[in-house]
Amino acid sequence: MLEPARPSAESAEIIRREEGEDAISELTHPYTKREEIWVRWHMVPNFDASGPLHRHYLLNRLTGEVRFGDGAHGRIPPALAGNVRMSYRSGGGERGNQPAGTIAQLLTTVPYIERAVNLEAASGGADAESQSALLDRAPRGVRHGQRAVTAEDFEDLAILASPGVARARAVPLRDLAADPDAQGQHPGVLSLIIVPRSTNPKPLPSLELLDRVRTFLDGRRLMTADLVLVAPDYVAVQVETELALTDPSLARDVERAARQELCRYLHPLTGGSGSGWEFGLAPAESDLYALLEGIGGVSHVRQLRIVQIADRPGAEESSSFLIYSGDRHQVKVMVD
Repeated sequence: MLEPARPSAESAEIIRREEGEDAISELTHPYTKREEIWVRWHMVPNFDASGPLHRHYLLNRLTGEVRFGDGAHGRIPPALAGNVRMSYRSGGGERGNQPAGTIAQLLTTVPYIERAVNLEAASGGADAESQSALLDRAPRGVRHGQRAVTAEDFEDLAILASPGVARARAVPLRDLAADPDAQGQHPGVLSLIIVPRSTNPKPLPSLELLDRVRTFLDGRRLMTADLVLVAPDYVAVQVETELALTDPSLARDVERAARQELCRYLHPLTGGSGSGWEFGLAPAESDLYALLEGIGGVSHVRQLRIVQIADRPGAEESSSFLIYSGDRHQVKVMVD
């Protein structure tokens, strides 16, 4: 935001606390050569805690509408020509997260541009929040009040930091970056495991997502404690099974369906009953028996063996790992 004068000392302190040391900058206009004061404003979920000095704004991510304060709850932008500069991202939600090299066509023509390609994978896209998720989240907002105090507060606010965060788990008094096995206590430290919203078999958070979560939480917590953000420890689940068929002509279809069902059922975010797997929980044999015997054409399961392979040795001993589907399920089909 272009402002007519440098903010007061009190306002500058608020700005730097919310947006960092580089939030206020002096730039020279390329044509007039006049010095300009640019201030980065802070996005908030509402104006309830915003005062007259707070340079806050609201963003409706579905419509793109931006709202500013009324002078009492949030500052009114100065009336200057060309005083608002914005950067934004737009995409197609989860389906917009395309692998590198897959976007090769321009939707509109651009002069002197013959073709385009995405050299890096597109990431960060997330679908709009579902009604059930809203009903689950809203009561928690009453409890934490946009302040991170308890471990549950950190988990809830991490999800609010970005639609790209699917789940979070707080581990107090542990530094999981330096001590992933959580062998010793670290007073004044809280580790937060971030799981991104993704259809990938093993969702891993990007550095950009971790940075966004940290920035969001830093504005809502006491800075006297250390916050450690980490990706989850994963344990692959491989299934070896023999299935008895009702009809030998269904052998190929049953084998393919069994692999697909195992991959779906073992996804950390959408597997199990549909809401994913809890941290530290692995499927029981009875769960997989019921899953496989529910496939059309399967008479019964003759043999079943579950193999767990931790990405990091020892991860399966903790209570903070997540399972995911291995890519080497062995499915044999036969007729009794």
